[in-house]
Amino acid sequence: MAMGLPLVPPVSLFLNCESIQASFVLLEVEFLALRTESGWKEHSVRDIEKRLHGQTPAQALKLSEERYRSLVAATAAIVWTSTPDGQFLEPQPQWGEFTGQSWEEYREFGWIQAIHPDDREALLVSFHRAIEERSTYRGSGRIFEAGSGEYRNFEVRGAPVIEDAQIKEWVGLVVDVHNHLTEEQASHLRLRAALNQSVAFIGVLDPEGTLLEVNPTPLEMAGFQRSEVIGKPFWDTPWWTGDPSVREGLRTDFYKALNGEPVRAESVYFVADGSERIVDRCFKAVRGSDGEVVFVLADGTDVTDRVRAEGGIRLLAEVGEILSGSMD
Repeated sequence: MAMGLPLVPPVSLFLNCESIQASFVLLEVEFLALRTESGWKEHSVRDIEKRLHGQTPAQALKLSEERYRSLVAATAAIVWTSTPDGQFLEPQPQWGEFTGQSWEEYREFGWIQAIHPDDREALLVSFHRAIEERSTYRGSGRIFEAGSGEYRNFEVRGAPVIEDAQIKEWVGLVVDVHNHLTEEQASHLRLRAALNQSVAFIGVLDPEGTLLEVNPTPLEMAGFQRSEVIGKPFWDTPWWTGDPSVREGLRTDFYKALNGEPVRAESVYFVADGSERIVDRCFKAVRGSDGEVVFVLADGTDVTDRVRAEGGIRLLAEVGEILSGSMD
């Protein structure tokens, strides 16, 4: 290979650089990677203000913005921007075209009405967590498409724009993935439907222990809302927070199951009024075709009445033995 020939094309970045006089100068930073006998080197920085073809820096930036808008219009994804708390305060043409909502319908928090009712709460919980952590927002669900009149599966990503350590706005993408669902994703949707019909305690955890799905039964029996449990480590959900030893036991059993050992045990759990009940619970890891853990299934049955009845029988037996011994 000849020395001194560029192995990658030049990359140009346009920057606003503050000068010593506190004014802004538009610079082009061009990096040209060269391999010489002493290694990789060579880069240059040139003041581009002198070769803007008669444009001022403001005009050049305006042209850049117009190119960005053209790119947005051409992309298949829905590009969105929002306030720090998630409101649409500016028209989002792609959103309106896809969902069929008018500007008056989707402005502020109206956009949530285009999300499937069963997916709204989990998406909002994830978004509020991203706000608190000032981190990238990720979510998925179903969104109404006006063209087909049906809900379609989507994934959403959002990045916070940080200024002075505060979120100034969000910029993100909504991508239609309905036609690209993997069999595992489709199985997950079928599992979710089955969960809603179950009378047992069933939860689906990711390999880190985060609760992804839960059926209505344990929520209704304990008096909790989905927003209180979805997206949290299973052992940090309110069913278990009344006793640190119970939480640690859950965590230990989860990782045993993750390593291939199904675990079953009885433990107490707590309901909204603070009272204790007893559950017979089990963790089991479910693996994909590649052998990797896809999710961990947590299931359980409330055995409070049985355990208390058994305890009463044992107590009566002990009392009987005591009385029998005293009569001998």
